[in-house]
Order: sequence, then structure tokens, then C-alpha cells
Amino acid sequence: MSSDITATVLLEGDIVHFSTGPHRLVRLTDGSLCEVPLHLSEEQLVCVCQIDAAALLAQRSENDVAPNEVLDGVSLVETPHFLEDADDGHGSGETVSAADDEELYKDEGGVFEWNLDSLFIFMDNHNILLQMISPARQECRRKVQVAGEMMLDILGSWSRVSTGVIPNGIRLQKCHEWRSDERYADLSANIEHGKFLLEVDRAPNLTTEEKEATLSDFHRFRKVRSTISRNMGCGNRDRAVTMESVPDSLALSADGTRFLHYHTPDMHIYYSENIISRASEIGLDMLIADGIFGMHPRDRNGQLYTIHGVCNGKVDVPLPFAITDRKSESVYTMIWSTLFNVLEDAMGRQDLALYVVVDFERASIKAIRRIMPDSMWSKWGRDVLRTTNIAETYHSCLRAALGAKQPSLRRLLEHLHAVNAKSLGKLVQHEQYQAADVSLRPRDIRRREKVSGEMERFRLRLLEQGEELTTREINKYCRRIARFVSEKSNL
Repeated sequence: MSSDITATVLLEGDIVHFSTGPHRLVRLTDGSLCEVPLHLSEEQLVCVCQIDAAALLAQRSENDVAPNEVLDGVSLVETPHFLEDADDGHGSGETVSAADDEELYKDEGGVFEWNLDSLFIFMDNHNILLQMISPARQECRRKVQVAGEMMLDILGSWSRVSTGVIPNGIRLQKCHEWRSDERYADLSANIEHGKFLLEVDRAPNLTTEEKEATLSDFHRFRKVRSTISRNMGCGNRDRAVTMESVPDSLALSADGTRFLHYHTPDMHIYYSENIISRASEIGLDMLIADGIFGMHPRDRNGQLYTIHGVCNGKVDVPLPFAITDRKSESVYTMIWSTLFNVLEDAMGRQDLALYVVVDFERASIKAIRRIMPDSMWSKWGRDVLRTTNIAETYHSCLRAALGAKQPSLRRLLEHLHAVNAKSLGKLVQHEQYQAADVSLRPRDIRRREKVSGEMERFRLRLLEQGEELTTREINKYCRRIARFVSEKSNL
């Protein structure tokens, strides 16, 4: 929109100064508005007000042959009714006494650039008409009925117009926001109605009278339910996120690369090749996997299965995310094989010397053993990261951040994109400061020291007795180690 456009609110009886002189806004017998030159006498003004729009147009057509002194310079103002249901349709434009070759605006990819000197807005009973004066001619008036989105492009802000039109102006702004943001497609119209009223009540740019007028007009949800629902769904229905359909805004990463790599109606696998590649370059040495239930959009027994990569025993980041409604060996085989194929390409070798830590789930264990038979499963000799607590802590934070036991798929994927951005930041910082120590609580430091001491004592006893250990001695060692491991620690 051109920045030199000025907007003025006019009511019946107001005087407007055009290049041809001042005009007054009057009402015809059928309720239509028209502009009359200010120099008309009272008798002439009464004569104009006693006719209707059809008679005015007919007499003005005759004026082309026989000019009429009374009707000379009188222009009909046609009041469109698009604002009664501003969220439907896109309006239509009409031209009055303007050159055919004159360009009022340019449409470039849906963006309207208005070529105007001034813009006048006529308002009456929630009906709005735009009268635009173009600099191309000394006198050129056009009456244009426009859609709600275009109206917002022209006016920008609707605040502080008049109490009579403020409610519809605010609603028009909110309808434009609901239409343009695809995230509203999955939200509740009732909840958005309450949020809208709260925004009005807290709006700093509205007076008390304007707030009361808006709340009075729109406080009943049943009255505006269809309008809100149509605007929240209009233009966004094809962008609704389901297991069958994921829009590019969520299927692609911020850099334009693929984020959704495996897509079936039953399972999705998401990962960023950039995150996996960076983790491999700076010392990826362990994989920790765990699942969380309730994250499948259709099946409460479905799960979000996440595999975390740990670099140098210090930094952990989620690598792939899998959304699935099954926990079979074939599902886990697909998830782990997808990750290992990417790791092989990133590391440039097939012998991935990685530690793998998973819960005791037979299907996942069988799948990993089949894919990585040489991986180290024993925790002997490792005094850190001996459990899946990292993954379990992540899932607790995930559920708290989403604020729902079974969030929508859109909300979940948006959060996973945010997690990817956070992971990239962690990897970049670790790459710059790899020698930095891990920040641990004092009790975690003491716990690690006790685990290391117990392991060293058992190692010395093992050297003394050779490999002849009884089941009783092994069970005793395991019980002593278990005393030092907490469910909230990263041991």
C-alpha cells in the first residue's frame, strides 16, 4: 500500500473538499448516500434528497444530452454490504465516471499498490464504502467494494475510528488473523472467542466506550460461532496436519531440507541430516532410546519414539523422532536402520563403535542386535550414562511444554522443530568449547564417585580371582551399584 494515502471517516452531513470544490454527503429516499456540491441551494438540496438512487442514475444519464443544473456534480454513493459477513467472498469493484485507461491499483501476486492522493471511508450502520481520488486526473472518483483482507491492507489499523464501527473493525482484524495463520485450523472456535474478548478488554489503544461496544456486540458465542469457525478453517483446511497429510511448512526444516523422511499413514520418521552430521563430527559415542505414549494423534497407545545422541559423554541431542501406533520388531527395525544409514553416510564408515542404551523391550533389542551386532551392550567399565534417564527426562519436559496428554499433530511437530533449533545451538556451543566440563549437581558428582569406586573394587577382586565369580558375588555387586543410581540422575 502506498504510504502517502490518508484515511478519513465521514458521516452523513459531513463536508468533503475535492479538487472541484467542497461537497456534502446526503441521504436519498432509498437510504443510499450521495455527494452534492456545497453551492446548491436549500431548494435544490431538497430536490436531490427526494429522489432515489435509480432516479438519480437515470437523470444523470440524461444529463449527458441535456445538462441539469441541479444534478450537475452529484455522484451516487453505493453502500456495499460486505461487512455484514466480511469473511465471505472477495467483493467486486465498480467504476463511476472514471477513464477506462486509468489504473487505480496494481495487483502483483495478491499485493495491491494503490495509486491515490486521498482515501475517504464512508460508514453507516456497519456498511463501508471507499472513495479514492487518483492523481491521474483533476477529478476522478471511484467507488470500490473490496474484501476484508484488502480493506486491512488499505487501512492498516482500525483503532479509534468511531464507536459505531469499532466492533466490526476489530472483528475484521481478527478474522484476517484467523484466515492467514494456518495454526488456527486445529484450534477450538470457543476458546478463540474467549481469547478475542480478553484481547479487546486488555487492548491499550481502545477507549472504555469502544471496549464496551465491542464486548456488547460479540459476547455471545452462539451469535459469532459460524463466523469464527469459517475464518479459522477457511484457506487452512487443506493445510490441516494429519498422519496422511503434512504440509511443507512442517515437513521441511528451516533451511529447506527434509525433516519428514519416512511417511506412511501408520508411521512418521523425522530427523535433520544437519543435526546428525554435526553430532557425528564432534564425537557421537552413545545412543539412548526411549518412547513416550499419548503422542500419536489418533491412537492413545501409539508412541513418540526418540533416539538421543550423546557426544563425548557431555552433550545429548535428539536425533530421529518416530511417531508410530505399533511397537513391533519391524517398526523398530525401520527406525534404527533409518538412523544407522544416515550415520554411516555421515561418519563415512560402517563399523559404528557406539554404545546403545535402551529399556528392556524385546522388540527393540532384537531390532538393534540385528542391525548392530557389534555394538557394546555391557555397561561394564562405564561410570556415566548407564540408564535411559536422559530420554525419560526429555519426555517429561516434552509433556510439560505441550501442556496436553494427547496434543495435536501440528502442535507436536512445531515443538519438534523448536527442539531441533535448540539441539543445533547445543552442538555449536559444544563444538566451540569441547573441553568444558559438564555442569553437575554436587550430589550427582558424589554419586559418580561412589559408582567409580565400587567398580574399581570389583575390578580388583575380579583380577584376584580370575574369571571364577559366583552368581552370589555378581548379584551383590549389582545391588551395591543400584544404591548409587537415582531415577533422576544421568548415570
